[in-house]
Amino acid sequence: MNPFFLRNYFPVIKFGFQFILMVYIAMSRTVTDAELSIQVCLIAMILLCSTIYEGRDSGKWGWLLAEGALIGGIYLFAAADVILLLPFWLLDLGIGLLNLHQKMPVSIFLLPMLGLFSPQSNKMIYFFCSFFCSVFYLQHFLILEYYRNQIKSYKREEDTLKDTINHHEVKLKEELLKRSLGYENRILEERARLSQELHDKLGHSINGSIYQLEAGKVLLFKDQEKSLKIIQEVVDSLRIGMEEIRAILRKEKPDKTQMAILQLHGLSAECREKFGIEMELDVQGESSLITAKVWDVILDNVFEAVTNALKYSQCEHIKLELKVLNKLVRCRIHDDGLGCSKLEAGMGIEGMKQRVRRLNGTMDIDLSNGFAVSMLIPNDG
Repeated sequence: MNPFFLRNYFPVIKFGFQFILMVYIAMSRTVTDAELSIQVCLIAMILLCSTIYEGRDSGKWGWLLAEGALIGGIYLFAAADVILLLPFWLLDLGIGLLNLHQKMPVSIFLLPMLGLFSPQSNKMIYFFCSFFCSVFYLQHFLILEYYRNQIKSYKREEDTLKDTINHHEVKLKEELLKRSLGYENRILEERARLSQELHDKLGHSINGSIYQLEAGKVLLFKDQEKSLKIIQEVVDSLRIGMEEIRAILRKEKPDKTQMAILQLHGLSAECREKFGIEMELDVQGESSLITAKVWDVILDNVFEAVTNALKYSQCEHIKLELKVLNKLVRCRIHDDGLGCSKLEAGMGIEGMKQRVRRLNGTMDIDLSNGFAVSMLIPNDG
């Protein structure tokens, strides 16, 4: 629909109806051509005043009063049928005086009926004209205005929600940045500590070995026995240093369970931040007892299941349950999405089953409520 008509439909329809009435009034008169021309000009002036009144924000009252004066003058001295234009003027006057569209009484729309008490040739036509005007003005100033206010209210609420979401998003980004900086600082501190420990434990030993080798080189042709003794001491010292390096690296090597749990928490955060899906982690039992090979299967299958859920399920919530039993590990990934009536296993599902079977485990899929994958894997040390 034309945007101009949507913005100005009320004055357009009002003008059209008044124009039809003007033609009707002119055609119903049995007067001379000169008198008819004068009456048409006067009625056209009424139409002009009404149209300008609708199109102006300031100086409206002057045009409205001019319109009323013309209607009254023509009614008294020229054409009584001009009273058919009276309902528009009465409603414009009443609504303009109230100037409170939201609290406007419904009784204001009965004003056009006052014209029924005036002498006129056809009160039935005037009644239908008044009824149309009342309904037309009522739907514009009360019903449509109500819905306009509702839409404005919804728009304000939407803007408020957007501002709130943007505010929370900014806070979340700031929090993530703080955490990222905190992790970086911890990594840098850990590197500095590890460098200092390697320097303290190995620096003096290596420097001493260099000095001993220099001395052994000098004594190589003068005192071979003493030179061989020095070289053996250097070998023993370097062997001890190598053992110290291995001990430090073993101590600093991340635990497989810690790494796996961190990966799962990272996956949960990614689901929430990128896709708006809550992923809940429920770990029961001693997760540190899970072997590295079992962790590898669990992580691969969890990532595969979550990826499928993000692609196909249209879910809002994913739950990961991990329970460590006596000699078994039970893992269940469940989403509240659409699910499916019949499972057609693709490469992803087949790959999950193969990984579980390699460890002599079992895997079941439940389609009754969303989509759930359950794995039961032996946890042999």
